[in-house]
Amino acid sequence: MKRVVILTVFLFSISPVFSQYSKDVKRAFLDGEYFLALESYPDALEGYQKVYKVDPNNANINYRVGICYLNIPGKKEQAIPYLEKAVKETTDKYKEGNINEKKAPRDALFFLGTAYLLQYRFDDAKSYFQKYLTYLEPSDTLDIAFVKQEIAAVDRARDYMAHPIAFNLENVGKNINNANANFDPVVSGDESTLVYVTSLKFYDAVFYAKKTKTGWSTPRNITPEIQSDGDLYPAGISFDGKTLFFSRNDRFNSDIWISHLKDSKWTKAEKMDKPINTKYWESSATLSPDGRTLYFTSNRKGSIGGLDIYLSHFDETTGTWGPAVNLGRNINTEFNEETPFLSKDGKTLYFSSQGHSSMGGFDIFYCKLKKNGEWAKPKNIGYPINSTDDDLFFVPIVAKVYGYYSMYDPEKSIGNKDIFRVEFYSDLNPRPVQFTGSVELKNKPSYTVPVTVQLKNKVTGKVIAETKTSPSGTYTLKSKVPEGKYLLVLNANDYHQKVKELTIPGDYSVTSVKENATMEPVAPPAAIQLPVIFFSFDKARLSAAEKEKASRLAEIMKKYPGLTINITGYADSKGSAGYNRRLSMKRARAVAKVLKNAGIPSSRYTLKGAGETNFVAINNYPDGRDCPKGRALNRRVEITVVKSPVKNIKPEPVNVPEPLRIK
Repeated sequence: MKRVVILTVFLFSISPVFSQYSKDVKRAFLDGEYFLALESYPDALEGYQKVYKVDPNNANINYRVGICYLNIPGKKEQAIPYLEKAVKETTDKYKEGNINEKKAPRDALFFLGTAYLLQYRFDDAKSYFQKYLTYLEPSDTLDIAFVKQEIAAVDRARDYMAHPIAFNLENVGKNINNANANFDPVVSGDESTLVYVTSLKFYDAVFYAKKTKTGWSTPRNITPEIQSDGDLYPAGISFDGKTLFFSRNDRFNSDIWISHLKDSKWTKAEKMDKPINTKYWESSATLSPDGRTLYFTSNRKGSIGGLDIYLSHFDETTGTWGPAVNLGRNINTEFNEETPFLSKDGKTLYFSSQGHSSMGGFDIFYCKLKKNGEWAKPKNIGYPINSTDDDLFFVPIVAKVYGYYSMYDPEKSIGNKDIFRVEFYSDLNPRPVQFTGSVELKNKPSYTVPVTVQLKNKVTGKVIAETKTSPSGTYTLKSKVPEGKYLLVLNANDYHQKVKELTIPGDYSVTSVKENATMEPVAPPAAIQLPVIFFSFDKARLSAAEKEKASRLAEIMKKYPGLTINITGYADSKGSAGYNRRLSMKRARAVAKVLKNAGIPSSRYTLKGAGETNFVAINNYPDGRDCPKGRALNRRVEITVVKSPVKNIKPEPVNVPEPLRIK
């Protein structure tokens, strides 16, 4: 939460000493104070700016102007120069509501840090948060904890921004969104009903729309039906779209109200009874898919922090809501939690919190319901849905796949804040990406040789999609892929394979990739021999000389990415057959380890331990005497070709002297 200054000092407590200002300036200051107390920041700003014109160096007025800008969407950056002037003169003896106060309160340091954080000026933000900490009394434990949370948020924000989530924003259209601010959308679990708020000239109106085959219907202003004075805001909706929850905030208290759809009309909103509403602050409310559990926020006695998330079960026998139960410290923190919503399966809870791993202010979090009925540790939904500003009111439909959110997007917004359908791309819901390009075949027209284009997962080697070039030598390959590393593999007869590594980042904007390639013809082949690798008696360790042979094999495989091989280990006749099979497999693995360390994927070779088979030399002389030189030739690993892009790659023959050959 970006701290909001709520003045509890009213007009009668403002100092009557206005000696140095004209009546108009005094009146403007009083107007500013009045509207600031009501959190009507644009109106307060208008009053303070009149004072600023005659006293631009007044730290207190700069502070007031900065606070107003800090709370006006789209103008928050303008708070910085005013707060920078305000922090030059601060005092511990600040006189609230006094036009003759020339200095700003110490809080100006915190708000300047907040303004910097909103603009991602992380070092500046941390510096002013730390300065503000030095002025807090040890007894201000909650304020100290919150400032420390914002300092930690600076470092978290850097990390989140370095690893953005992949998603797509779909504006729900001009039928819903317009030049005004459209916000607080609630959507039924079957996605058939949408209720939201539009800021009109004189009040905030509640609109209702239904989903049709062609999109959302023309919305209806239901403010008269629910009998709102512009102070009822949607808080939640039932799965079937027939029950609406509202919050009513009169600046001093907030309660939850309810309305029902009857005969296509919404009933007058009625305030809910205890234990949902109390003398404390109750705001957000949402129903479970089965309609039997209400999740809501309250700062009632017994809360862990400020606003906590509670639940209440409906008692069908009495027709009333049961006791409010705090969701506990796994969900609620010492700070505020707000706007809880459930996915349509009821197993994933989304909510906003100033605590947990926030990157500044309120962030949106989600957590899964475990089999034991407890909620798992919340996870941050990620940047850029979350920002360093307050992020609230995300309504999920299918968990980790899509939901609804109100925000301003410079490219896709129609006017001010718009309502968007947000689709998340992940392993669960990969994003569609189109791969295109052209292929040039040196020495031949492209159409004479078709090129096979494959998209592979770099880690597993699995082919995800495949196509062939057109007669003009171009290709288009479409696939849904999550964030990760991929290989674009091009193969053509009599041409060297072309492999290009691609990285699909977590950047939500990546929807197309263009890669052109030139393929070289295969030259008349010179003989390439795959080495035979020998081992000492009863050993599977490579000597220096034999390890060099294995490294040469790795270089050959790097040069010919299309080459796949068998690696077969052998043993001499000493020892049992079972022992020799195991030993021969160890020898094959020793060679494979060299390939792995050289970056050759395991998908390009297979291993076999053949034991004491396929002898190439005698193990014993005809008279039965042991033949160590012959056995040494049998302790080997042979490489055979499974698939090759060229015809001249062959296994090296074992050179067996005539006396040692098997007759």
